[in-house]
Amino acid sequence: MSLSTPLRIFCILIVFLAGATVCLSQAVSEKPQSSALVAAVSYAQSLAQWEFAVMGGSLLVVIGTSHQRPPVQWIRVFYLLFLPGWISLGISIWFSTRVQGAYMAYLALPAASFEGAVRTVNADLISETRWMLGGLVFFFVWVVAYLLWWTFTRNQIAEAKDGRS
Repeated sequence: MSLSTPLRIFCILIVFLAGATVCLSQAVSEKPQSSALVAAVSYAQSLAQWEFAVMGGSLLVVIGTSHQRPPVQWIRVFYLLFLPGWISLGISIWFSTRVQGAYMAYLALPAASFEGAVRTVNADLISETRWMLGGLVFFFVWVVAYLLWWTFTRNQIAEAKDGRS
């Protein structure tokens, strides 16, 4: 019985993936302390999801039309705060991938020590958190400036356009 070439490739791929799964499960079972790292990786991943949500929401503010934009240029300058906010969140997401990479290296490399993995994960997780908080500060300053404009000058500008002042 002869198998066609695509079917052979598929069978080889299945055998390879099954072998990789068995090796990975053995690596996890040989390293019982990894549950602490799993928690750290999960935390890093949840932070990255929030960072992506903030980046997406702020991008919608910039390109969307559902909110009232300030007509005065000096107030619109506050929108430039999005750039360092996005950069900070992007760097934070990069540190999140480093946390996941350190954990994968710990699992995949037999010579990797738990202490070294914990040091790397902790350092990258601290950096991720700091960069995220730094990025959120930029967005917070923008929100405060927008709310001040919206609260105190939005109606005055609309009345001046209508000629009611």
